[in-house]
Amino acid sequence: MMLHPGLSEDCFSSIVCYVPLHDLLTFASTSLSCMKSILPELKRRRNRISQDHAWEKCCSTTSSNSKLLSLTEEGEERYGDIYFIPSALARLKCLFRSMSVDHPQRSGIYQLIQDVENYDDSTIPDENESFQHVLAAIQKNIKAHKLHSAILRNAMYLDPVDMSGNENYGRVFLHRYIGDLHTIYFCMGHSVAGIIEGVSETKWMEKMSNILDQCEQKPDEN
Repeated sequence: MMLHPGLSEDCFSSIVCYVPLHDLLTFASTSLSCMKSILPELKRRRNRISQDHAWEKCCSTTSSNSKLLSLTEEGEERYGDIYFIPSALARLKCLFRSMSVDHPQRSGIYQLIQDVENYDDSTIPDENESFQHVLAAIQKNIKAHKLHSAILRNAMYLDPVDMSGNENYGRVFLHRYIGDLHTIYFCMGHSVAGIIEGVSETKWMEKMSNILDQCEQKPDEN
């Protein structure tokens, strides 16, 4: 992604808000000034995790699009089909409460919740900050996205463990199976809505789509 250095701050902000997180970090890796320039956008995306949202279905004679709304103004009047979405933080807490204490991902979900609740966005490095300080700020702002991505990946690509001999290989305990289903249900919803991002969700969805296509083709082949 190439951006002209002469872009105004407002114009730059309007552009990067549509750029996927992976591409945004790739852009930032080109220079220290680029790293500093994306910090306000990373902060905005990080704060979005704890905000309530609504999904508005917009249909007209010329288009059929939907958009995600941030509920930042109380009493704001809107029209159309509105579907209110609790914050990702509230949904993660619900997921944590439903998770068995023996589930291997429970501690990771708790760590993600703590990172979101204890996030402090009051400090953004100024123009004179060193590379180490700017890098630390970027890592701080994308930590929740990375944790969420790892949790979702582990649930989607479960590696069955040989628990009591080779004859049981490929089997999982019921609490693990149910917990992984809940994890995919909640976390994939965050990814699809664009509330929490990761570097691999698009590839995962493409792979799942290919698997479904293969499953649908099998009856015809027999």
